[in-house]
Amino acid sequence: MHWHINNIKEIKVDDINLLKPGAFEQPGVFRCKAVLTLHSKEALKLFAGRPAPEGDEASKDFSVNNVKKFGKRMNPIWFAAQYNDPYADWFLYQIEQKMERLEQAMADETAKLNALLERVNVASAKVLASQSLRPLDIPLDFANPYSYRGAFLVGTYDVLIRALMAACHVSLMDRQGRDLALNVPARQIRKLFMMAGDWKFTGITRDTYDPASDKVREAEGLMGALPQGFLEGTARAKVAPDIRGKESFALPQDETTAGMVAPLSLVRDAEVTPINSALGA
Repeated sequence: MHWHINNIKEIKVDDINLLKPGAFEQPGVFRCKAVLTLHSKEALKLFAGRPAPEGDEASKDFSVNNVKKFGKRMNPIWFAAQYNDPYADWFLYQIEQKMERLEQAMADETAKLNALLERVNVASAKVLASQSLRPLDIPLDFANPYSYRGAFLVGTYDVLIRALMAACHVSLMDRQGRDLALNVPARQIRKLFMMAGDWKFTGITRDTYDPASDKVREAEGLMGALPQGFLEGTARAKVAPDIRGKESFALPQDETTAGMVAPLSLVRDAEVTPINSALGA
């Protein structure tokens, strides 16, 4: 068996270990992309956020409460957890727990609605979940897993909306019940997106943690008392990064880490294809 790779001369498999380092061009970093398909305007507004009214200073922060901003806020938390920050690990766990509760609550509600629709199905009639004649595909490209999961939460909400609209359309649910079922999970998802902004960078790693230090006391004032399991590293979120190093580190400068100076290359912003035009449809 022979291999021929780019401009490298043809070699035998038996000779592969004899190649000098650098003979092969190294593969690039992994990137994962996904597409989120939404059928409802309600889910789209939750994904993109609603812009604050022009000139309304009291509401100006509401426009940042969306999936893209959530992704940017999660980037430094994920990065800090990679570098042995116990407070970042603890915060990831809290985000994960809230996500799991939201996912389960919406899945349970959707299952109830589907069972309700199924009960009215007879030989000559069948009620299916509502769907858009022009669903919107949104490409996703994020730098950390929690950003994707935030987008998928909106997708789960969209599935719930489709079942709700069908039940209401065929008179199995009144408007009051529909609006309640729509608004409660939407508020909870927005609160989750805003929760990511509560994390504060402490600059503490497990190796530099000293309970008697002013730095730790300041961190506890910002983030609360750190549970022992997260300090020891025995407790972590199910979805957590591999710890790359134990040295002290700094975070990149952006709106989520204002006042902290470090190279911008350390954390890549989460990006999604702009969909502002779709909101006006």
